[in-house]
Amino acid sequence: MIADQAVNRAQEVTDIAQRTAQTSHNGQRAVQETMASMGRIKGKVEDIAENILALSAQTQQIGQIITTVNDLATQSNMLALNAAVEAARAGSRARVCCGGAGGTQPGEQSRQATAQVRTILEEIQRATNATVMATEEGSKGVEEGYG
Repeated sequence: MIADQAVNRAQEVTDIAQRTAQTSHNGQRAVQETMASMGRIKGKVEDIAENILALSAQTQQIGQIITTVNDLATQSNMLALNAAVEAARAGSRARVCCGGAGGTQPGEQSRQATAQVRTILEEIQRATNATVMATEEGSKGVEEGYG
């Protein structure tokens, strides 16, 4: 009888030890899966950060192009003004030949368009900067979680 009880107790202890070992194994597997997921997330965040930096560089290049176009528009306006002065000097025959300078000049239209594009570009740059900050915070969070 006592021997049977000892055997039963030993079997219970063995069962508990096996369940504990299985729970520990399941926990280890869950941690490994979480670490693998965090590694994949870390890679994605790094990819996003690289893409955002490339976009930021491209918006800076667009800004430089806009400045050039704006400078050309200013020069175009100056040429149009000079042409109008020369036409006025030439007299009414030149006005009849060349027509009046009514409406918006192409240079002015170009300057207005570049101003609109510059505004949009500034909004894109602000959004890009905000995304860079969020990505950096996410990357730090992933790094802390990863380990």
